[in-house]
Amino acid sequence: MTALRLRDYEDILGAFDVYALIALCAYHCKFYGQASRAFIVLEAMDIPPAKQSQMEDLALSIFVQYVNVI
Repeated sequence: MTALRLRDYEDILGAFDVYALIALCAYHCKFYGQASRAFIVLEAMDIPPAKQSQMEDLALSIFVQYVNVI
């Protein structure tokens, strides 16, 4: 819940950092639906192609394991 509150401050902290933290916290707390939503936002951001590819690969590697949980 604390990480989700950071969305109110993404203009100060940076949207990428906020959603990366949300994805990380949600994954470790086994809230895979919330982690998936955070990864969707991260993948939709205008970021360098190399970082974009890393996000897609990470999301794919996580959610291939937990396909029935989401």
